[in-house]
Amino acid sequence: MALMMRQYGIALLATGDEIVSGDCLNTNVTELARWLEANKYCVSTHLAIRDDQKALCGAISWLLSHHRVLITVGGLGPTEDDVTLRSLSQVCQRKLVFAEDMWHRIQHYFKKRGLKCPVSTKNQAYRLEGSVPFVNHLGTADGCMLNYHDQMIITLPGPPRECLPMFEDHVSLALEPLSIQKAPKRHMWLLLGIGESSVVDLINPLLHDLKLSAAYRASFPYLEVKLFTHNDQETFSSVTQKLLPWLVGRERKIYSQLWCDWLSNQKKKITIVVAEEYGTWFEWLSPLKDRGYIVFIHDHSIDIGSLDKAWVNIEVGKYVETCGMGHKARADLSTYDESAQKQWVKEWLSYKWYSWFCIRGLDNYNKIISWT
Repeated sequence: MALMMRQYGIALLATGDEIVSGDCLNTNVTELARWLEANKYCVSTHLAIRDDQKALCGAISWLLSHHRVLITVGGLGPTEDDVTLRSLSQVCQRKLVFAEDMWHRIQHYFKKRGLKCPVSTKNQAYRLEGSVPFVNHLGTADGCMLNYHDQMIITLPGPPRECLPMFEDHVSLALEPLSIQKAPKRHMWLLLGIGESSVVDLINPLLHDLKLSAAYRASFPYLEVKLFTHNDQETFSSVTQKLLPWLVGRERKIYSQLWCDWLSNQKKKITIVVAEEYGTWFEWLSPLKDRGYIVFIHDHSIDIGSLDKAWVNIEVGKYVETCGMGHKARADLSTYDESAQKQWVKEWLSYKWYSWFCIRGLDNYNKIISWT
């Protein structure tokens, strides 16, 4: 049974009090998981553990009993609270062996920078017996790969600027020959203007026939609908047809991204006419403004008949309205608090401007019930 469970996939283990306490975002594991899933490797577990050897040994033992591959991130530094290698040594019954080549490289790292090599960094010159080192060209903490029974253990340093390049250079190649359960293909629909319960009522009969269930993720004001299948040929066109009136796209690209991407590829500027006191509501357009694609004018008396202008009026807690390209639209804000209003207005304006200036009012962009 244990062997069957191990075949399930990959576990990602991050170590550090700063991660568990919330002082530091665990961005490494996020990036690693994205790459692995994009390359169809099944990531089944993320775990974060404090810098405590007993707790870490327990976590490693459990993860190895359930996964084919264990990737650890962090805990390879020179201080007493860096316990990843000591914990792996204890669990796997492998000695920590001093590596002269590694110690020389650490000393050279400091010498090249005109710095004195701290004595404590000698603690980083140990590697697990029988492991293959991953040389760290950007720091002093080497990673490694250890074949343990029928499993693979990989250690990576914690700093993202060291961890991610090492993963790209070594780990992706190391995983290729392994027989690891592949992640199912993810089919995703990004929706706007419809709630989760309404989507359930729409597509559940279809999913019942397909013997599938959907996963949902609300990210205001959007909703992601996801299906997972090992059938790469399935397109789920019937589901798409049901969701078409609210469909933004089949990837995570929201309207503010679509609008900014489109505008940054245009040769002419777009003038936004908006009251000065609402300037902070448009900080998301600052990169485009800095590059000359957007010009803000705070005079509402300006002529907006030109195709390259859009006029905006906001009454906090009441409504937002905009016009451009011969169109005008208004939306209610009374049901949102101020922070939600800003996010809602950002996406609503992006939706309107994108459909007016870029899509030019194609039918499927005019069907969004809640965003008229």
